[in-house]
Amino acid sequence: PTPPTTTSSPTIAPTWKLVGGTLKLLGLMGFWACDNIAFLTGSGFLDPVSLTTSSSSSSSTKETRMTRKAKASAWGARFYFVASIAGLVVNFKEILKHRSGGLRIAQSELSKRMAEIRKDGGGEGEDDEEAVE
Repeated sequence: PTPPTTTSSPTIAPTWKLVGGTLKLLGLMGFWACDNIAFLTGSGFLDPVSLTTSSSSSSSTKETRMTRKAKASAWGARFYFVASIAGLVVNFKEILKHRSGGLRIAQSELSKRMAEIRKDGGGEGEDDEEAVE
């Protein structure tokens, strides 16, 4: 059998793989940022600072805090959805590429080798002495 040939030139990734990987990365980065914003907002860390205290401002602060937290959570879910769809598409296309290329070649090569072994009688008894040594 001939070994696979290797070339010294680098392979260029297809455009769909670059775009899908970029969308996945941006989606996960957006989810991370929005999730952190939602946490910090929910804990009150990102509340506006005022020097005067009044009972009406504390209730409105809590309402705006929950509104901002809900918006950040919704945007985080959107980013995560984009990342998951991009990941599914890229992985599905890679599976199809593998099944039509490398896997098909490996299966045909295995079938040829198995046919040769069956034709030779299974190769029993020929290499038993070498295996013991």
